[in-house]
Amino acid sequence: MVVEQTRRTCIACGRVFTSDKFHPYQRFCSKRCKWRWHSNNGRKKEYYHKLRIKALNALGARCAICALDDPFMLTIDHINGDWRDDPFNRRNKRALYRHILQDPERAKKRFQILCWNHNGMKALYPKEFLERYSTTR
Repeated sequence: MVVEQTRRTCIACGRVFTSDKFHPYQRFCSKRCKWRWHSNNGRKKEYYHKLRIKALNALGARCAICALDDPFMLTIDHINGDWRDDPFNRRNKRALYRHILQDPERAKKRFQILCWNHNGMKALYPKEFLERYSTTR
């Protein structure tokens, strides 16, 4: 089987390049472009944060206990603590956020928004958390 070299366009910089004969399906013209594309400073990080903010807004965008509304201090928490059984946690956070955005009403029954402090307390001291905040959910 002979693989021909083809002209391709780099998805990071837009430059036209000839693909390597050993890697005919490559998408980047260089390792630099590949690293830039996959780095945390690229477009994927912006998309992730926009998706996260939309998911937080769909769930109410406030901590269920203290009503903190700073999006950088909020987390999405499973109400029943069943995160190990959630099929969306096995994939990635983007899949979880998309799942929340598809059906926000159903998601509100399964997820709640907590600030980092209350989420940490729920994880580390579950009995104390339930004694103090059992009326919230």
